Amino acid sequence: MSTAEKITKLLKTRRLTLRLYYVDRPQGINVLRPYSFVGPGAITFPDIDYDDPDTIPIGIEFFGTIENATPQIISLVEENIQELYANLSIGPRIEPEIHFTTDGSGTSIFQSLAGLTAPTGNTGATGATGNTGATGATGATGNTGATGATGATGNTGATGATGNTGATGATGNTGATGNTGATGATGNTGATGADGASIDGITQQVLFFDEGVVTGSDDFLFDKDTGVLSLGQGGYLDGNLIGAIKKLVYGEDPGGGDISAGDPLYIIDNVGGSDRVVVGKADASNASKMPAAGVAADDIEFRTDGEMIITGVFDPYDTTGLTSNDSLYVASGGGLTTERPSGANDLIQNMARVGRGDKSNGSLLVAGAFRTNDVPNILKVHSYLEMPDGFTSDTIVSSVNGMTGDVTISSGSSEIVDSYAGLIEYPTNKEYFIDGYLIADRTINFFHVKCLTGGCTAELVGAGTTMATRTVSPTGDGSTFTGVGITIGSELSIVISGVTGGIVTEDFRFVVGYTQ
Repeated sequence: MSTAEKITKLLKTRRLTLRLYYVDRPQGINVLRPYSFVGPGAITFPDIDYDDPDTIPIGIEFFGTIENATPQIISLVEENIQELYANLSIGPRIEPEIHFTTDGSGTSIFQSLAGLTAPTGNTGATGATGNTGATGATGATGNTGATGATGATGNTGATGATGNTGATGATGNTGATGNTGATGATGNTGATGADGASIDGITQQVLFFDEGVVTGSDDFLFDKDTGVLSLGQGGYLDGNLIGAIKKLVYGEDPGGGDISAGDPLYIIDNVGGSDRVVVGKADASNASKMPAAGVAADDIEFRTDGEMIITGVFDPYDTTGLTSNDSLYVASGGGLTTERPSGANDLIQNMARVGRGDKSNGSLLVAGAFRTNDVPNILKVHSYLEMPDGFTSDTIVSSVNGMTGDVTISSGSSEIVDSYAGLIEYPTNKEYFIDGYLIADRTINFFHVKCLTGGCTAELVGAGTTMATRTVSPTGDGSTFTGVGITIGSELSIVISGVTGGIVTEDFRFVVGYTQ
């Protein structure tokens, strides 16, 4: 938007309008003429030729609410009067009318009113303000005027308040060290002190007083680099032990994996000529990886050093879901378990007990026996068996582990005599599978059952055929029978029937004997 357009828009907000006029025309109502002519004629009034409109000066006047034409507005228009003039237009000139009059002598004359100013009459009453005209189109933006000269510099203002102190700058470089001063005179030698206690020891010996003399022993060594206190052949602990006894180990599990904290460990070998041992994860189902000698104190990466707790308190250890005094066994496949391993060839080793059940602050009391310390799940007898009452394997005995009836135990034979044994709590009229898939051909030749209460019947069924039927009683019912052969892959089960009124309550025991 040009300057002329901006000024025109400003005047409209003040109800003012700029318009051109011929300077020989009288000034109308609500009109203000603060300027001299601006064009096109550049002649003085005596030289005006009213017959030539191009020589009549044209001026710019305010029309409207002239009270709003302040000195500032008038000055603003005057500064830009040429640009405003160029944006305004004037209509065709209309000559004044010719009037007939008579002078005092009665002579009639024609007199042109052009250029003559009549006496000013009384001001008529102000008419009603007309409706505001429609806003005219915005004129083109005029050229920007030249920048005015820079005014004189004003007086310097008062000094402002002192700003906050800036951050401390970086410390400068340390200056060069000055020359060393002259060495002072040597002082007098002090008095000789009393003789100190003699030390009769070697590197890493823990020192102690023995009859006023500081000495040590090869049976009591401390390595400051590892923090390990070692007891020799003649050393031992006497008194209360708080914490755990640990041993430095080297983790190299044959499976190639890392060892986790709490894993039971077995000894594989020693490290070079030292007393440090190589360990791996113990496994109850693998006799070559049993028994365990301790548990890992922390995670041990493959082929790195670590520590094994031999006995004592192991904490913290996640014992979520466990209860104080729960037994923990070496698990089949490795790790600790609360379930006693039940595999036919599993070795049973009670490794620890739960001290505190907690996820973050749980604890174990490690007390591994360094051996499998429980009866195996299957007891195999070869060649000879001696009973507590003196019976031998060549004798038909009346009782084996509380089971009554005739049981023949063969000797000097290549036969493998084995059996199933089990316990069913709260039996009902249903079938219980002893073996869902025989791993070899077997000849079944013995069946024994008993229960705290009786009154029902038990059938031994193999490969869909009933081989023996026994009456269940508190004293038991069982004997050998002609062997019945069943083939590999067959099922072997016990069918209990005739249970009424809860007469069979609990502790239903059975034994099935076979050869293969």
